Amino acid sequence: MMMMMMMMMMMMIMMMMMMMMPMVTMTEETNVGGGTTEKINF
Repeated sequence: MMMMMMMMMMMMIMMMMMMMMPMVTMTEETNVGGGTTEKINF
């Protein structure tokens, strides 16, 4: 049971990261201009 809870928490954290990363890349893209490399890195 604890393993399932840990897996769910990890999945939630990964989803939050995936949701937050595009926003950061978009802001950097508007500021810098070429955000393809930054998107690949992140």
